[in-house]
Amino acid sequence: MNTKKHFIKFSFFVIVAIFSMASTGWSTTYYVDATNGDNGNHGLSETKPWNTIGKVNASSFNPGDSILFKRGEIWKEMLTVPDAGQSGNPIIFGAYGSGNKPIITGKDYISGWDTSGNWSVYSSNIWSFSSTVNPRRIWLSGAEYKKAKTLADVDSTSRWHWDNNKGTLYVYSTSNPATFYSSIEVAYVDTTRYSSIRIIKKNYITVQNLDLHGGWQALSIQGSDYVIVEDCNIGLYNGHSGVVIKNSGANLSQYCELRNNVIDSGTRLAHDYEARLGYQGVSLHSGTQYCNVYGNTVTDWEHGGVVLQCSNASYPVIYNEVYDNTITAPSLDYGRALSTVSPAGTTLGLCAYNKIYRNYINNTTVRSQFAGDNNEICYNIFDTMPHVTWHTKEQAISLGPLHGGNGISISNKIYNNTIYNTYLYGIQLTGSGSSHPNRVHSNEIINNIVYRISSGPGISIKNNVQVGFNTFKNNLFFSSATNNVVDYRGKKMSCLNFNGSNKNKGDIISNNNQANPLFIDHTVSNFALQAGSPCIDTGINVNLTTDYSRNPVPQGSRQNIGAIEGKNLNISIPQNLRIVK
Repeated sequence: MNTKKHFIKFSFFVIVAIFSMASTGWSTTYYVDATNGDNGNHGLSETKPWNTIGKVNASSFNPGDSILFKRGEIWKEMLTVPDAGQSGNPIIFGAYGSGNKPIITGKDYISGWDTSGNWSVYSSNIWSFSSTVNPRRIWLSGAEYKKAKTLADVDSTSRWHWDNNKGTLYVYSTSNPATFYSSIEVAYVDTTRYSSIRIIKKNYITVQNLDLHGGWQALSIQGSDYVIVEDCNIGLYNGHSGVVIKNSGANLSQYCELRNNVIDSGTRLAHDYEARLGYQGVSLHSGTQYCNVYGNTVTDWEHGGVVLQCSNASYPVIYNEVYDNTITAPSLDYGRALSTVSPAGTTLGLCAYNKIYRNYINNTTVRSQFAGDNNEICYNIFDTMPHVTWHTKEQAISLGPLHGGNGISISNKIYNNTIYNTYLYGIQLTGSGSSHPNRVHSNEIINNIVYRISSGPGISIKNNVQVGFNTFKNNLFFSSATNNVVDYRGKKMSCLNFNGSNKNKGDIISNNNQANPLFIDHTVSNFALQAGSPCIDTGINVNLTTDYSRNPVPQGSRQNIGAIEGKNLNISIPQNLRIVK
């Protein structure tokens, strides 16, 4: 045997292996099992898994590693990602085994709720309990109940109220709650359970096939780039938001993706006032840039399904894209789909250059608000906004400054949206106050369909000093109840008279039409156009290449009006989210 020859051959393979590991990194898989795991195990196999998320938080990982949680298990802990991956070698947090997605949750019992001596009688059937927990949402014997607006409103329907000043929880119960209820749970119990997962200044992380709920935010991404979140359930039982992406100090969050997730607050209660319990499904907050949110189903979030919000002028929210999502709020009396929010003032570029397109918005009750500048809202379908008695905000698209009229809505592009059956205007341009002129200008509203069933105009342009120098071209407005389809600066009028208002207050108004768009069947949300529709080949070129269903644009001699260019409408609405029209 030639020992020297074999030694040289062995050394060669060792050098090749070391070079390979240096170039691609180690790739180790760790397993975590909440029932049968043991933190004393090595965690490198399904038969020797770790037990707790605390063990994961305290461990070190290399780019390319995977940390997998067993399906069907529950962890009442917060995962704080300890290490970053690298380009081409992200650190993956996912699932193994069969059954339901692994659950990481902040939802838990209120400490001491089951001790009778901790409760005091406040009044007939109302009991008080001192706590440091701001509960946000409460489940009594497993069922969620409404929060009472005031202590005087607590009853068998709205069963609880929280007094933050006193640190006191009040609960309806016909006997001591410690024995009357089988459990009392809240969205999160303390700051150690603030989120299911926190990713802070860690790049190249992938989160997949997990169920993240409870906590103040189910998933918090701060100052991290190239984070991918896919095929997860997010937000059930949350206290505030589903996913929040933002800066962490000078570190921005860039190039992140949220795709193919179910982002559902789990709130199924109409509160009859603006309680803001399930706040935002996805919040692209200050410092979020070049991120994509697509292919998600976003359900029952009160103040926004997807919100792009800059609250710090040092960290703009720019160049993000929100597309191919289904956004609904069928259970709520206050449910908004979309918002872009810019800080007070006239500075451009703070919430800007974002694109929102090909989204299906169904059964929301509150207008989608668009402030900021140079954002594009194109080829979306807004399908039905029913009336709610305690507010009058049922518009599909509202352009105007937020923050009490001190912001801007400038040079935004509202192209080729289809808006059907809104209780109030389909599109509104509005300002507030008279001391801040020219805050809503240079916006382009082109090639949109607004189809109203209830009486009243399809578009409203307020007679306000902030509103002027906007463009309205080749839109189609139709109402089955009135000929006055436009409310222009306080005067209700036909489209013919609207076109005749060209150059008033600097507005450019031309070629808008008033006719039935001839949808194939709006009763089943098929908003493709019949042959002979007045919307076919009557739009103008706005430099877009595909429609809502990704049909090429144009298909005829000119671009269509509305969200559908071709004959095919690719839309799938879960049956439980459809509403009867």
